[in-house]
Amino acid sequence: MVNHCKAWMPDLTELQDPDSTVAILRQELANAHKELAQYREKLKEVLNENERLNRDLYKMSQCWWQIRVPSPLTDIYFNGCKVHYDADAYRKWESWCPVCKRPLDTTVFGSQGHGQPERPLDATRHHRYAYVTTLWGTGIKFSLAALVLGQALSNVSKHARVLLHTNTVPPTCLQVLSKLWELKLVDHIEPSEGLFSTGKTGSRFTGVFNKLHALNLVNFDKVLLLDIDLTVLGCPDPLFNLDAPAALWRGQGQDIPHGCKISGRCFFGGPKDDWQQTNGINAGVVLLEPNARNFAFCKEEVTSPMHPERIAGSGPEQDVLSRFFAAYWTHISVDYNFQIHHLWFALVNSVKHFTGTWETTSEEKRSELINNPCVQVVNQSDGPKEEDVRKVTRWTRVAYNQDAKPVYQQWDARKSVTDAGAASPETSTMTKAGLWVPPRISRKLNDIHIIHFSGEVKFWDLNMEANGLDNNVVDYFLRSTSYKEVRLWIDRQGDDESYAKFGIRCEDGNFNAIDEKLSSDSLEEIVHQGIDQIRGVCLIALQKWQTDLTIAMKTADVSSIAELKKILTDPNSNEDNKLKLGDRVVVQWWENNKNAWYPATVECITDDGFVRVHFDDQFGWNESCYFLKQFVEPLPNQ
Repeated sequence: MVNHCKAWMPDLTELQDPDSTVAILRQELANAHKELAQYREKLKEVLNENERLNRDLYKMSQCWWQIRVPSPLTDIYFNGCKVHYDADAYRKWESWCPVCKRPLDTTVFGSQGHGQPERPLDATRHHRYAYVTTLWGTGIKFSLAALVLGQALSNVSKHARVLLHTNTVPPTCLQVLSKLWELKLVDHIEPSEGLFSTGKTGSRFTGVFNKLHALNLVNFDKVLLLDIDLTVLGCPDPLFNLDAPAALWRGQGQDIPHGCKISGRCFFGGPKDDWQQTNGINAGVVLLEPNARNFAFCKEEVTSPMHPERIAGSGPEQDVLSRFFAAYWTHISVDYNFQIHHLWFALVNSVKHFTGTWETTSEEKRSELINNPCVQVVNQSDGPKEEDVRKVTRWTRVAYNQDAKPVYQQWDARKSVTDAGAASPETSTMTKAGLWVPPRISRKLNDIHIIHFSGEVKFWDLNMEANGLDNNVVDYFLRSTSYKEVRLWIDRQGDDESYAKFGIRCEDGNFNAIDEKLSSDSLEEIVHQGIDQIRGVCLIALQKWQTDLTIAMKTADVSSIAELKKILTDPNSNEDNKLKLGDRVVVQWWENNKNAWYPATVECITDDGFVRVHFDDQFGWNESCYFLKQFVEPLPNQ
């Protein structure tokens, strides 16, 4: 205090007059009062600012008292009231699902974050990966297929191979399969009836939910779950580098790049779709990260008869997986799940694009597709014409030029795909004449790693001991799986109405566009390229499957398929083998509430109790259908 006073007090020894000293002291005191008043004004300003900031902070906290919970599937929404918060840590609301009306809790975390931290990748850690497939039932052909798949994988990868099987698989089969697979017994998962759109009784898909046991293989970091109807052409190991879960986005697989994230919001339909599932993944090749908790939750959803997640479908297990991981899927390229039957769809799209009969979509859907950054675009400097967008919807608008016209550019995969091993975009290409064809048609065969013969007839249903595989064998397989398509595009024996919806007609075995301005030669080029691709894919798949079968027989120490089947056959099996391929039969059919029998020819006999027959042409059906064996009887001798 003394030092402070000395700082402003004058030096009294220098003063000549006591009166002047008093005057100076009074002046200094006046200056001190003036400064004090200034400090009080500043303090008042600070206090006012503090009060204002407190009011603003209170207002900000009050404006987040409610959230709105809507859904793109309905116009209904709920407002949620905040029930608890902890400063900047989190805020929690209670609300309700606008679709199912069940309660929802929504928590927003602050800057400190309380969510699950992202697990850093440990480059020094050895990751355990495994290929997994599933087997159930007594059919020896499925065991044969599992043996061939195990052999194919052992040829190209050193990762573990795990076969999940139920106790219904005969010991004779397991003994042979143990030479190529690590066997793991699992309980049968009995799904709820509500998952089957056509009913569970007699369905060929009642055992597919046993695949879910792959989620419980917690000894592995990632597993690649495979169907057994696959031909492995190349090593699938790079798929383990993707983020799990990963699978082919069905229907969209040729339009987005390998490794791209999938928005599962489009999997769900609203009132216009009768609340059905409208999209999803294909479960033929699925990358999963095992997690016991997820397995328990998913199993509960499948087995519970009244679970709110329930949506009936025709491919129940892949639909369940699609919904369960809807927020997390990564796309796997068609190169790793090349489905043969989709080639027919690609051929039809090629023709319809050429003739201008590609179905138009709604303005809302077109806008959504055009602005979707995952929609592939064709490299054309002038951008797409309106009709091209309407037909193909493969362009993305990125900006507007000075004339307010949309500017388009080719999609750059490097901006969205973070995986270093991701492939380039699945660009559509042109024929030699510059005609557009989908990627499945233009794909080079040596770029395909896995072929999925996902039709009803499988390779193991064919006589694989026949000498040589040529187009006759390929056409027989295609005719067995896609009779209508073969009749239309290879035999060229469809009716006028069937061709008219594609904008073409068939005259004397030649295709011509209904629009006479379009070149018939160009149309024929598109069809021939499509048919050549279909036959080529089937041929290399059959040849590779036969090669793997031959090696598998050596592994099993047998010299023929007949000997291998004899080893696999359960001696206690009472399977009825009266029917064989080509037999003339009558099929029980209900029409107009009346039971009748119709003549047909056996095309395929499956191990799971089904017979595929082709009805006689005289009935005008030209259809092939599957029936349980009890509804098919040999045609009586006439």
